Amino acid sequence: FDAYNAAFTALQDKDYDKAVKFFEYVISNIKLDKDGQLKKNNLTDKNIYNAIYRSAFVDGKNEIARSYSQKLIDMDYNDPLIYYFNAETYINSGDTTKALEVIGVGRNKFSSDKDLINYELNIYLKQNRSDVLLNKVNEALSSDPDNSTLIYVRGNIYDKFAADRYRAAENAQDEADKLERKAKNEKVPANKTKLTAQAKKQSILADSLMKEMRAKATLAEADYKRKIELDPDNVDGHYAMGALLNNYENTVIVNKMNKT
Repeated sequence: FDAYNAAFTALQDKDYDKAVKFFEYVISNIKLDKDGQLKKNNLTDKNIYNAIYRSAFVDGKNEIARSYSQKLIDMDYNDPLIYYFNAETYINSGDTTKALEVIGVGRNKFSSDKDLINYELNIYLKQNRSDVLLNKVNEALSSDPDNSTLIYVRGNIYDKFAADRYRAAENAQDEADKLERKAKNEKVPANKTKLTAQAKKQSILADSLMKEMRAKATLAEADYKRKIELDPDNVDGHYAMGALLNNYENTVIVNKMNKT
């Protein structure tokens, strides 16, 4: 008990080497606790590993957090967050491939955990590979078509794709507006013609991107509606639908009004 208290004091002082030393001492003596006094006070190896990796992660000690969260994974600890934190240590080190590998293991164990699914989605989005996860989700839905979690995640995929297209469309339209202003003020006819053509090209691109955005937003809306039908008491579908309508309907209208 003294060693355990010393370990927590060291954690508060962010002295992880000292904290780990004391925690490991406690763990090495658990097997000698014949009366179960440690267990009665929640001093188990799993709880200690949990304390170490969480504290280390918060302080940016990725190697320690990775090592002790992996110990829990190897012990089949029943908490999907372990896979998130373990994967995040790889993300912090720039290794998205290993992070996806860890999340894949977690997804196999906790197939319907929306946090792990969304985390996997965000990694694929960073890699511009959202189509990979979309294929995975559609494949899973083919055998379980009324899985509200998977339907919600697919809506998220379409939603994020729509957001990406919308940002790109806004950038293209802004560029078109700048070129139009330059063309209007240009005195040399040849340069005016060139700037006008460039502006038109950017405007066409913006229209195309907005068309893609609307198509994906429509798919997202359909999935969110289905999520609400299947799981009406869950707040996620309702919130996502509200955000979707605000982001891709209200915002478009307001931006048009602002530019008028």
